[in-house]
Amino acid sequence: MTTYNVELATGQVALYERSGLVGWGITLVTGGNKSHAGLIIVDGGRHYVLDARKPYCDVRPISADVRHGARIKIARLPYGCEWDAAGLADFAYQIEGYAPYATRKMLRNAWTETFGVGSLPDPEGIPSRFMCSELVSCLCRLFASVDPCPTRPDRYTTPDDLDRKSSLVTVTDRLTLQEAAP
Repeated sequence: MTTYNVELATGQVALYERSGLVGWGITLVTGGNKSHAGLIIVDGGRHYVLDARKPYCDVRPISADVRHGARIKIARLPYGCEWDAAGLADFAYQIEGYAPYATRKMLRNAWTETFGVGSLPDPEGIPSRFMCSELVSCLCRLFASVDPCPTRPDRYTTPDDLDRKSSLVTVTDRLTLQEAAP
């Protein structure tokens, strides 16, 4: 079994530092150094990340990202927030591979972020397309009854907002794998 430098729990937020050209572009627009966000799901002792990446929402072992050198900060909601872990897992496996990534929405939000034009409130239900930080914010509201960035609608929440302007509490600044004892 894979072990980490911290104990991972369902509902923790994985915040990825920029990497590559797309990550650099995202951080250029948002002004931070986080370019991607996902939600941790622990199922049967295994650790997964649910996120929206082009082309679809995805559930995969977070160890794959760590092994590929991703710099991942782990944060959690404030104490006292209870997750509907079963509902979250059911939702994750229903949308995996089906909910498309919202490329047009990302471009529109970059415009809004840059020029400050327009804003829409949080939707009542679950959108049919997601961006990574929008997915995290929406799922926190729906499955833990907490809005991590109450001053920003889900669709305009960026990974940097989740990192610096939210109610999230840092668990570790960098997730690492622990070597098994011989």
